Amino acid sequence: MMQYKLRPLMLLSGLFLIALVVRVAYLIELSQIPYFDIVLPVYDHFNFDQGALNFAAGDGLARSPNNSYSPLYKYFLGSLYYLFGRNFYVVYGIQFTLGALGAVLLFLIGKKLFDVRVGLLAFAGFAFFSTEIIYEGIILRAAFITFLAILSFYVLIRLRESPTPLMLVICALTLSLFFQSRPNTFLCLPFVIYYVHAYVFKSLSSREKTKGWGLFLIPLLLSFFPLLIQCYLVHGKFVFFDSSGPTAFLAGNFIDYPGVGFDSNLLIQFQK
Repeated sequence: MMQYKLRPLMLLSGLFLIALVVRVAYLIELSQIPYFDIVLPVYDHFNFDQGALNFAAGDGLARSPNNSYSPLYKYFLGSLYYLFGRNFYVVYGIQFTLGALGAVLLFLIGKKLFDVRVGLLAFAGFAFFSTEIIYEGIILRAAFITFLAILSFYVLIRLRESPTPLMLVICALTLSLFFQSRPNTFLCLPFVIYYVHAYVFKSLSSREKTKGWGLFLIPLLLSFFPLLIQCYLVHGKFVFFDSSGPTAFLAGNFIDYPGVGFDSNLLIQFQK
């Protein structure tokens, strides 16, 4: 019986190590680049880096030259800077670890929804996906959001199996982090609501459903307030986590767009 229980754990550990070894090999190569720990001001990386440095230095609002991006990743990065200093080996190491864990979660998702073969294909597709690995080795929120998306998907599946009060709260808080990482992720919310209604609460009584929705929605909504308050204090107006969407869209569609940064004068000319 003990041996039977150890086999799944050994399989998951093996998959995790495979994904992690690939990322460690990439980190070793990445560290040989002369600009490994240099973040130029023209990159989006610079704003996350500066916001994280300011947070680690005591600025609770984690302000940066450009505050248009959702601040969640700056707080994540700033926490690492506070604990370990501005150490890119630690930052990338943790992001690569999250990537390897995400690959294992995709295996579990594929195995649960289909079979082991699909799970292994999903694992391989993510574990060796070069673009994902590259973004895990950059101070950008892309890989961070991807991990939160995978984790949210996995927790939603587990919620259907065990719709306990604790799991409802855990699921709500996990989804909250995913949504706060970038507002366009809210496009997933209607599908999440439908899934919870049609599959998680399907066999519950009306009273149990009401209690369940309360345990799910109240933590979800209340957990938005800290970042919403931060955005209001930084911008001086209500901002739904991120104000970079319109700016990025306009910048990317200007004929004279230089390819990096954003010139506010171009926006003024466009508005005229």
